Amino acid sequence: MKKLIPFLFLAHCVTAAFSQNARPSISVVGEAKMSVSPDQVVFTFEVVTADKDLSAAKRTNDTRSAKTFTVAKSLLLWVRSISKKRYM
Repeated sequence: MKKLIPFLFLAHCVTAAFSQNARPSISVVGEAKMSVSPDQVVFTFEVVTADKDLSAAKRTNDTRSAKTFTVAKSLLLWVRSISKKRYM
C-alpha cells in the first residue's frame, strides 16, 4: 500500500502534465485539381523539294510552302497569329 500511493500520485502528475500540453486543434488535409484549356499549339510541318538546279528547287519549295501555309491558315480560323519560323 505504501508503494501504491506514490505510484498513483506520480501517474496523476504525469497525466496532468501531458494534458496541459495538448491543445485543441483541427487538422485538415485536402487535394485540388484544376483543368484548363491550352492556349498555345505548335504545328510543325516541312516541305521538301529535290531538284538538280538549286534555284529551281528553291522556287518550287517557296511555291509549295506558300500554298501549304495558306491552307493551314484557312483551316485554322481560330488562330490569332500564325507564323513561319525558318528555312533549312
